[in-house]
Amino acid sequence: MRFKPLKPLLIFLSIWIFSFSLLILSWNIVIPFFIPTIFGIYYLLKGLYKLTLKLRVEGLNYIIIGLLLISISIKLFYIYYNLLILIALLIGTFYYYKKLHQKLDSKIKYLFHFVITINIFLLLTPDTYILSKINQVYDKKNWSSKITWNDFQGKQIDSSKFSAQIYTSLNYKVNKVYNYPQAIITSRMNKTLSWKRESINLNDPRLLKHEQGHFDIAEIQTVKAIDSINNSWPLNYDKLNKIIIHFSKINSELTRDYDKYTKHSQDTTYQKVFDSLFDSELRTN
Repeated sequence: MRFKPLKPLLIFLSIWIFSFSLLILSWNIVIPFFIPTIFGIYYLLKGLYKLTLKLRVEGLNYIIIGLLLISISIKLFYIYYNLLILIALLIGTFYYYKKLHQKLDSKIKYLFHFVITINIFLLLTPDTYILSKINQVYDKKNWSSKITWNDFQGKQIDSSKFSAQIYTSLNYKVNKVYNYPQAIITSRMNKTLSWKRESINLNDPRLLKHEQGHFDIAEIQTVKAIDSINNSWPLNYDKLNKIIIHFSKINSELTRDYDKYTKHSQDTTYQKVFDSLFDSELRTN
């Protein structure tokens, strides 16, 4: 039976789009990474099989397509992504395609156009943007200058003496193959751990402003960690982790100090001081 490359192409595209729609469920977040890999391995094996049959051009076609599919997953996963390697692969593909495109079957051309287009799109899309969207699952919120009480979706802690509590952190991925940027760091709010009492006055902006301050602290430390890493390129994996952990600890310390001095928003004088400090830091960054 003659192999029809357009059919697996459409299957791949349909499943990949569907898998991204499932990102609202955190356990499905790995699906978009694996689907291009599965199809990539399929084409690599098919290419190797063609080479054993002495079908050199046909075999190389499938191998190159397989590599470009796998590169999609590597870009999304980021840890082993290297910009220069992808550029070299695309340049080699362009040269190969230009030399042989007149001899290629129309369906193979569609496959080449498809994988080249996706890789160029991902190449031009910042890593931070891609990962922030992928990581923005239902219970996480990337830093925003304006949170709302609707973001506090956690169960009220009756034993706590506080009226509300926000959970923020520095979320990161570290690259292992000397890519630039070397790490992706974002500040995130965990919505399912952040909570508020049902009895609070939702129309009083002071408490929400105070909780926003915790998120601002995380964002400020995120920017400082990114600057520290970018100014020290290149660094190995262990050193990168140490820098991020260092700023994560500072984030925790400043969060405690913030609550200590403002008395959890009750000391309006200190609260105004911190509000001005956060606004100044965020404008500078």
